[in-house]
Amino acid sequence: MGYFHCEPPLSQMLEDPLTQVIMASDGVDPGKLRKLLSEAQQRIAEAEPDIADKTRR
Repeated sequence: MGYFHCEPPLSQMLEDPLTQVIMASDGVDPGKLRKLLSEAQQRIAEAEPDIADKTRR
């Protein structure tokens, strides 16, 4: 049996108790962080067609 090395999903990392303690000590608002990440994901998805068009030229 071998090991499979991969990173956990971001949602799982944000639910980790240690991550939550560190975020709290740094003053990170979990709701605001989730919103920021969601907006970034949306912008990346919207930009992908533009990137594909530029590489075809």
